[in-house]
Amino acid sequence: MLVSLLVLTLLISVLFLVRKGMQLVRLPAKWLDRFWYLLFVVLMLPFLPLQAVSYFDGETGGAERLPPVPGEAQRTEATSNLISDLSVSVTRLDLGWLESGLFGVWLGGMVIFSFVVLWSLSELRAMVAKAGAVKNARLRKEYHACVEELGLKKQPLLLESDSIVSPVTCGIIRPYLLVPKGLDDRFSTEEIRYMFLHELKHHQLHHPRMNAAALLFQIVYWFHPLVWLARKKMVIDRELACDAAVIETIGLSNRKAYGMTLLQFVEKRQAHSSLQLGVGGTKKQIETRLNSLIHYRENAKIDAIKGWIIFLLVGMVIFMQAPLLALGTSAEERKVFEGSNANYEELASFFAEHDGSFVLYSAKEDQYFIHNRAGSEQRYSPNSTFKIYSALIGLEEGIVQPDTVLAWDGTASDYPEWNKPHSLNSAMQHSVNWYFEKIEADMSLNKMQTYVSELHYGNESIEGATPFWLESSLTISPVEQVDLLHQLYTNKLPFQADSVAAVKDALLLEQTEETALYGKTGTGVVNEQAVNGWFVGFVETVDDTLFFATHLAGDEEATGQSASEITRAILADKGILTGGLGVNE
Repeated sequence: MLVSLLVLTLLISVLFLVRKGMQLVRLPAKWLDRFWYLLFVVLMLPFLPLQAVSYFDGETGGAERLPPVPGEAQRTEATSNLISDLSVSVTRLDLGWLESGLFGVWLGGMVIFSFVVLWSLSELRAMVAKAGAVKNARLRKEYHACVEELGLKKQPLLLESDSIVSPVTCGIIRPYLLVPKGLDDRFSTEEIRYMFLHELKHHQLHHPRMNAAALLFQIVYWFHPLVWLARKKMVIDRELACDAAVIETIGLSNRKAYGMTLLQFVEKRQAHSSLQLGVGGTKKQIETRLNSLIHYRENAKIDAIKGWIIFLLVGMVIFMQAPLLALGTSAEERKVFEGSNANYEELASFFAEHDGSFVLYSAKEDQYFIHNRAGSEQRYSPNSTFKIYSALIGLEEGIVQPDTVLAWDGTASDYPEWNKPHSLNSAMQHSVNWYFEKIEADMSLNKMQTYVSELHYGNESIEGATPFWLESSLTISPVEQVDLLHQLYTNKLPFQADSVAAVKDALLLEQTEETALYGKTGTGVVNEQAVNGWFVGFVETVDDTLFFATHLAGDEEATGQSASEITRAILADKGILTGGLGVNE
């Protein structure tokens, strides 16, 4: 969310700079007014699930698990004996209380500002309810003439009230134009016409809707000073656009008379609520508007061209930053799957209460089978699944050989399996952290970064806490796990065939006459709580090789062991463990 907030702040700052540039090149006021629609887009993006619009069918639900296929329990038990899903807990400063506190403050602020707006709305509704129909024939005649002149299909209801000092307009679904009582006694017909045109132009330019949207965003972003400043700028641009639209209607020769009318409504402070749009304004606002009238020039075709070019260019910049704003997800935390050869499946029954995803790729069919598209594209720490590539790098660098036994340094672990010397096969089977950490310690960080970059491994970041693959900086998505395994199997990665063969042997879990199952689990434990479970690998059948990645997140049983059991159930259901691929319709 911090990334989204920073990007949002940067984009709002860019909008301010572009607006200033538009003023310098003297673009018409209507383009400054329209420009604020882009601000609404920016403020809305963090709340749009852009990454998941087409993913709803793949979300993991809480449905009951399907009954196991015959023999599944036996196979799962056998696999549990082969896979040692061992992991150590990573200690992190728990800032959950701070996040909860900040969320509470934000929510409290929204409640307070919502109350203020609702209070103003209730006062406005009470004022409208007390207002009466305009009886003066001159006012009614001039009003209807203005409505007809502007060609308004839905005219605001004209009312008069003793609660206001200048004409105001309000209402979105049912628009109103309120005038103070005695207006006809104080102003000439020409001045009244100018007032009506100004207020009706507000409706014609959709300003009440823009104002309501601005208020809504100000409630949501009450903590952000740039949003408050933007709304202040928006108010003056709205009035400038309205004034310019009136001049287009009454003619340039009447701008002095129109300006004199505005001068009669100078307010020491804003006399009406933020829900009303009035003719007048503060002294500073009126000065700005009069200065704009003095320098007013008629619109030219080149102005429209410049306006559209600026509008489209800024819109493109916002569009390109959308992934950084949507749901607070940075580009590095997600790898969008762009392949068209995918069949999206609903396998929630296999995951039970787990939040998880599953990706399967058939090399023979060149086809993906994916459950939970959003989850399959989300990047997570690889944890012990990175040991596949750590082993490859160690073999490639000559740090270890397939039959090399590395001595245990005597540092006691909670797992007895770790407290002894290990070869590559035994270290992979028991997921021995110290074995792979030793490989990485014998290399420079730059050398390791080169390998990770050549592999295009996830976000390619190894600058976090050591080991970088254990709930640290390095992250990868399930789809990327599958693609890397496929490249590894087909020798498309920068490793020698002997190194690949040695690691493949170390990953072998079970072999029958029909299939061979290879895999590696990974479990992320933070503050003694499992948060991240993986099982990745591939299955060789008589006529195909299928690559898979299962990921679990968000609950205390999000472990590699649970992921392996779910994977076994899915593979068995598809008939893959007996040599076939029966895809559920």
